[in-house]
Amino acid sequence: MDICQRISRLKKTSYSDEIKHVIDNESTVLICYPEYNEAYDYVDKMFPKLNVKDIKIYIYDRDHSIGILSKKQFYGFYNVSFDSVFVAKREEGSLISIDETIVHELFHYVSFHDNDNNLSGIYEEYFAYANSLKYFKSKGWSDDDLIRKYLFPFFSIKFSKKLAMNKAKYFLIKHMKKDTPTNKNDFLNIL
Repeated sequence: MDICQRISRLKKTSYSDEIKHVIDNESTVLICYPEYNEAYDYVDKMFPKLNVKDIKIYIYDRDHSIGILSKKQFYGFYNVSFDSVFVAKREEGSLISIDETIVHELFHYVSFHDNDNNLSGIYEEYFAYANSLKYFKSKGWSDDDLIRKYLFPFFSIKFSKKLAMNKAKYFLIKHMKKDTPTNKNDFLNIL
């Protein structure tokens, strides 16, 4: 099972014991709007009818997690059963900040709750990556950093290194030009 399949499974199943362990842990921090308001506002502005600002976010410590949630490759996830976003704490200077992860994961919430963009599997990831690009750019990410450090690792799961790099460049160019949120119809040409 590749990382996309494991993440997709984590989002669609409850993993009740693991998630309850995270929620109940004293090191876990519950975040609600207006904390991280810039991240919430960015997604809410694009999808105002979905009550993004009502979503609970749990920031958890991997060292106090069990099972799949303790894995280093997980920055965060949205879980349907708990209707919440979970974001792993990270050290100062980490590649992707907590607020950037929140934006990405809130787009998974949008994907699940928006009937026009209800996606699954790889398309849901495309949706989250595409719609979060401008937020990352506003945080100072260069085009080269977006391609090499954010998009390339994702595309390299499915494609060879050369093809993944080309897909990442095309993806960035295509989605940075859009004035409207990316939707499921935008993904047909990428795969």
